[in-house]
Parts: sequence; C-alpha cells; structure tokens
Amino acid sequence: MSDKFIKNLLNGILQILFFLLALVLSVGGIKGFSYICFSGEATIQSFISGILRFSLVVSYFIIVKSLL
Repeated sequence: MSDKFIKNLLNGILQILFFLLALVLSVGGIKGFSYICFSGEATIQSFISGILRFSLVVSYFIIVKSLL
C-alpha cells in the first residue's frame, strides 16, 4: 500500500467523522435546548450532564478539525 492511499483513506475517514460530529452537535444542541426549556423534568444534574456532553462533542469536533 502506498502512502498516498493511506493518507487519502484517513482523510476520508476524518471528513466523515467531521460531518457526523457536526450533525450530532447541531441535532443534539437543538434537542437538548428544547428539553431544558420545555420539559418540567429538567434538573441541575441533567443540565450539568448536558453541558459536559456538549463540551465533549465540541472538543472531539475541534480535534478532528485540527487533524484535517
């Protein structure tokens, strides 16, 4: 296998991951925001958990973007 093939393969995988993370970030953000605003079951613990999950996805997003 040549280096060019491996670079192209990894680049393709990173682009797919970048797209999926952007999709998760946008859909998850909208669903999380609507849950916090319109649900009577929202607690401080679920709010903190949501913030931590959001920051985790954002950090993955930044890492994949920098690798691209």
